[in-house]
Amino acid sequence: NILNSTTSPEGYKLLHLISSYLQLDSYISLDIHTASTLAAIEAELLVFDNVLKVNIDFPKMHLWKHTTRAIQIKGAVCNFSTNPNEKLHGPLKEAYEHQSNGKNVANQVCF
Repeated sequence: NILNSTTSPEGYKLLHLISSYLQLDSYISLDIHTASTLAAIEAELLVFDNVLKVNIDFPKMHLWKHTTRAIQIKGAVCNFSTNPNEKLHGPLKEAYEHQSNGKNVANQVCF
């Protein structure tokens, strides 16, 4: 009862947002989905959206808007993460660093 809406409104909102995020992540990560789990995802998305109170159209969060439809069409989302693609940034960065002298970068990149 340390973080409540009267003593720490920002902390309470953050706690509520984290709780909703973890609920969504748990539901989405299930190996088997039923009509009730898909309905629970949709309901929790509304809670999350309401707590966040901003447009969630940045890529990682925007994907959640399409999750239930994607599960209905394609099945369970075993690897619902962007981490595998982000791991490719390291080798690309290293390759670029070896190709550039660090000067006049725009001319080297935009040829």
